Amino acid sequence: MKQALGYGGVFLGVAMIIASASLCSPALAVEDLLTNGDFSAGHNNLPSEWHTRVGLPLTEYIWTPPTNSEPGQVEMNNRSPNDARWTQEVYLRPGWYYISGEIKAQGVSLKGTGAFVALMDENVGSPEALGDTDWRRLGFYLEVGKGGAWVDIVLRFGDFWDFNNGRAWFRGVSVVPVEAPGEANQAVYHLDEVRRSLSGSPIGLVTSFVLLVVFAIVGWRLCVPDRI
Repeated sequence: MKQALGYGGVFLGVAMIIASASLCSPALAVEDLLTNGDFSAGHNNLPSEWHTRVGLPLTEYIWTPPTNSEPGQVEMNNRSPNDARWTQEVYLRPGWYYISGEIKAQGVSLKGTGAFVALMDENVGSPEALGDTDWRRLGFYLEVGKGGAWVDIVLRFGDFWDFNNGRAWFRGVSVVPVEAPGEANQAVYHLDEVRRSLSGSPIGLVTSFVLLVVFAIVGWRLCVPDRI
């Protein structure tokens, strides 16, 4: 009987150690699928695995690695109205995810699109940081269907047709698997439905046709010399 109690005590002790480790260790407690979401690694003013938009030179992109007690972060300084972004491609297996990041804004116009975490070209994203704000975590829940999906996680400041100016900072960005949406006031998206809606949207088809016609006209004008 004493020997049985002894083995039981050993097993109980091991179980308590494992439980304590899982509670104390973020690596065991939370599986973050994003690479370098804490912006701790990088070189030449670029955080590893993150890419900036190649476009108009209206934005200054800044990476600040962790210093002392301060975590790493990235910044977008839109000196003139622009659509700026940091992006990273991630594969997501079927299931639910919470995608979020801490965002801070300074001098961001309330009339344009602010700073937010999103999926590139999916009309899926968190609430925006506008005006002057302190750090706050903004995010959304995403369900990925049976086939899984590649997505582009984007830290964005401004939008295609709604540029903005000011400064925006991001830190602690993460993509975490969850069992189901947990907070009632958070945005919830179903990726398959979103993509189905975008591909079958009449507006999308009309826009694509108009763009095709415009490109054809421009190409014809470039290729055909002016008549004398």
